[in-house]
Amino acid sequence: MRSPQRAWFFLVFCIFFYSNSVQGKCLKDQRDLLLDLSQNLVFYDDFDPTQFASKLNSWSSSTDCCSSWDGIKCDVAGHVVSLDLSSELLLSFANNTFSTPIPSGIGRLSNMKYLNLSNSGFYEQIPMGISQMTKLVTLDLSGNSYLTLKDPDLETLVRNLTGVTELVLDGVIISEHGSKWLLSLSSCELTGPLDSSLSKLQSLRKLHLDHNNISAEVPEFFGEFRNLTSLHLSSCGLYGNFPNKVIQLQTLQSLDLSSNRGLEGSLPEFPKDGLLRELQLFFTSFTGELPDSIGNLRLLSTLDLHNCEFNGSIPASMSKLNQLRYLDLSLNSFTGYLGENFIGSSSPLEFLDLSYNHLQGHLPQVIFEFSRLYHLGLVSNRFSGTISLDMLFSKIYLSDNRFSIAGTSADFALYPQLRWLSLSSCNLSEIPIFLRNQSKLQVLELSHNQIRGKIPDWIWKIGNGDGYGKLNTLNLSYNFLQDPEKPFPDNRNNLILPSFAIILDYSLNNFTTISNISSSLSQVAYFSLAGNQISGEFPIWICDAHSLVNLDLSNNNFKGPTPPCLGSDFYNLRILNLGGNGFQGTIPEFPADSCGQEVLDLNGNNFDGELPKSLDNCTNLKVLEVGNNQLHGRIPSWLGSMSNLQVLVLRSNKFYGSWGGNQGTECNFPLLQIIDLSSNNFSGSLPKECFSSWKAMMVNQVETNIHGVGLLGLPESEDHDLILGLADDAFRYYYQQKVKITSKGQDMELQKVRRIFTSIDFSNNKFDGEIPEIIGIFTLLYTLDFSRNRFTSRIPPAFGNLTNLESLDLSQNKLTGEIPFELARLSFLSFMNLSFNKLEGKIPSGGQFATFDPSFFEGNVGLCGYPLSKDCNSTNVESPSNSKNKIIYAGGFDWVLFVVTFSGFVVGASMVIGPQYFWKKGRDWANERINRILNIT
Repeated sequence: MRSPQRAWFFLVFCIFFYSNSVQGKCLKDQRDLLLDLSQNLVFYDDFDPTQFASKLNSWSSSTDCCSSWDGIKCDVAGHVVSLDLSSELLLSFANNTFSTPIPSGIGRLSNMKYLNLSNSGFYEQIPMGISQMTKLVTLDLSGNSYLTLKDPDLETLVRNLTGVTELVLDGVIISEHGSKWLLSLSSCELTGPLDSSLSKLQSLRKLHLDHNNISAEVPEFFGEFRNLTSLHLSSCGLYGNFPNKVIQLQTLQSLDLSSNRGLEGSLPEFPKDGLLRELQLFFTSFTGELPDSIGNLRLLSTLDLHNCEFNGSIPASMSKLNQLRYLDLSLNSFTGYLGENFIGSSSPLEFLDLSYNHLQGHLPQVIFEFSRLYHLGLVSNRFSGTISLDMLFSKIYLSDNRFSIAGTSADFALYPQLRWLSLSSCNLSEIPIFLRNQSKLQVLELSHNQIRGKIPDWIWKIGNGDGYGKLNTLNLSYNFLQDPEKPFPDNRNNLILPSFAIILDYSLNNFTTISNISSSLSQVAYFSLAGNQISGEFPIWICDAHSLVNLDLSNNNFKGPTPPCLGSDFYNLRILNLGGNGFQGTIPEFPADSCGQEVLDLNGNNFDGELPKSLDNCTNLKVLEVGNNQLHGRIPSWLGSMSNLQVLVLRSNKFYGSWGGNQGTECNFPLLQIIDLSSNNFSGSLPKECFSSWKAMMVNQVETNIHGVGLLGLPESEDHDLILGLADDAFRYYYQQKVKITSKGQDMELQKVRRIFTSIDFSNNKFDGEIPEIIGIFTLLYTLDFSRNRFTSRIPPAFGNLTNLESLDLSQNKLTGEIPFELARLSFLSFMNLSFNKLEGKIPSGGQFATFDPSFFEGNVGLCGYPLSKDCNSTNVESPSNSKNKIIYAGGFDWVLFVVTFSGFVVGASMVIGPQYFWKKGRDWANERINRILNIT
């Protein structure tokens, strides 16, 4: 006899099987609607449905749509509840090749719960009928690039879809009428604020609006979506404060607000047992400290907060995050020490980056115990202690700390195979010998160490695993390395160039020679030998390196002419720096159709002739540095058309003539930040039109880049505001333009040029006339030098608006009038030389004037007051205008002094004699007093 338990089990099993496997027979109206849909859709002309097992291939009027048709699911009553035609490659309506709308009758499938038409090639407007499918739970129309949502609009479409938990419209073109809200989902190419009508989707679980220019604040009602599990708003141009209650939603599992630099906020207290698994806030302006309650996020696997404004210490509660796989806190202002268990030791951590903070102390041992860790970034902190090389990971960045590097194993095979290794500024005294066994290394950074001696003969083998060279980046700069060891291996001409290198930096070492390495230059894009002791003529074999983007041979002992290939053969070349050598001859010509130069630095050579007309072809030129040569001629008019120039240095040459033309047509530089024309033979007046186009020196024209980060995560504060280091984002980390300027009376070299730094130097020429008043609007100006010219005007009072000015030199001109008191307002002005002019009057007091040396004012006979010894209230102080009226007798008699003295006598005598002549009582009183005096005597 069958037991009751078995009977119950059999009954439950039958019910479960029936409810999940048995579908009702397809209703006729449902089948007819689906057949109508299939008959109106055809495939690409060359697409074979049978070959790809198309779902529509199973749709037949002779079979049941619920049980036999692919992509269809029905309920027990025979109503279609799920339609999935995703990735069917449907393209055209029958007899209408390029128009495939979704059939309007689809709305009659009113019991539909799941509708997936993604990636199916639908075109034109989404039909109103879909809004009538009120039982929909999932609607996916994504991947149909030409599908539009305009009439009905999105508000109308979703008004009745109150049960939708997943709405996917990525790629759909969404627009809106009138002044109502504009909204787009991922990559829909639309803009607009988020309208309150979106708040009706209370059942929404996922909302992804990534990569749209919404440019608005995040609405508070997002915090009312009690079922929301995923909110992605990256790269939307959002701004304002982000509502904390959204982050605190109990159901939220994934939040991505990245790449919205205008978005502000802080992390709130997190609820206990929060479900958040992914939190990405990088490239936002979130600030404040990490709350201790972050330890409540026990399911958190990704935490990416890099390039924000967080500060404070890293809370110890992070040790509770035992699911953490990805942690990036780089490019913030975190301080303090890392606790021994600052991350749970059982975490499956794979990626850890703490670079560019202010952390210090020894690294916790737990960091080296994460078996899955492949990326460790600690660059630019204050960590100390000893790092053993046999504890390294696949990618490790330890540069710019206070580490000591040690190796504990003599067996090189025990060291892990690395892919990226950055040991810059790690006090290395030699190239670690374990590297000779690294066959998979791709990037090796050993710059800014104390490495001495010759380059070992095995260096070229690094990354040569399985006969294929993988090392593409080798940076040995800022060391004391000498020429390679010899003899060379067979068929090798050099040892310092890996076979498949792309970036090679050997700058600032002690190399004296360089062999012909043309056979290995086919892929090199960045090549620097700057700051060595290499002599001889230009290495002609470099002309074979057609992939070069950046060539830097500056500050060596090269001499002779430069080859024509520099201007004609390097189609990719953007940075050419030959400064600080002894090159001679004329500047190379540049082709009309392929000049991509952004930096041309020939400073400190012996080039002669005029600026070549072919430079006009280099419309992308940002830096033209040809100072300290023997160049001559007038400034060509075409120079004014180079509107991308940021740095223009012509100093110490033999240029002559006027500057700027009659209407400033030769100096139209809206991006210009540094200009140096000093020590030439320029003459004439300066047209005000010449300066009116220099927008980059005006504070309201400053632009910042909120997304740029250099190679290896160079911090935005150190990178995005650089004028230069440009050629390509990949090389920004390696190349930074240096510029020599004169400031505060001293020559100096700027190692980095910030976007906010501006300088004008027209000194030691023959300019005359007035100093243009318009310069007073350059509120970003740091240095202004018009000394040793022939200016005759007054000092413009508008210079008092130059609030960032640190150095002002107007000495050795013919300036007249008084020193404007407005200059006393310049709180940053630490150097001001007005000597040897024709200034007069009292020197302004207060502010920085109290710190200036008397020599700054010497040679102006009409000036008085501190810091000069002349007192403006003293009778022996006279202005130049008074001295011109002084008449001196040839024999030395001073007529002015005589007239003044005689007048005083007459006045005094009349005061005594007058009363006695007209006043009798007074006369009697005076006589009595005189008689008494006489009697006494």
